[in-house]
Amino acid sequence: MRMPVVKIDHSRCVDSRECGKCLGICPVLTTYPEGPPFKEGVGWRISPTFVSLCTGCGECARLCPESAISVDE
Repeated sequence: MRMPVVKIDHSRCVDSRECGKCLGICPVLTTYPEGPPFKEGVGWRISPTFVSLCTGCGECARLCPESAISVDE
């Protein structure tokens, strides 16, 4: 069985704190700070982690209002 590949287009998902819909549905995604942590004006990005847990359901991609997430099996 091939592991799904989760891709994030960071030109579309600029700051995940403003949305976070994918975070509410998926245990595979998490946020990390873009640049020095806790610095004013620093955006937070979504990054695929624990990819081995991904079922390939694609719910994160379906919920993303910016179409920034793709899941390839």
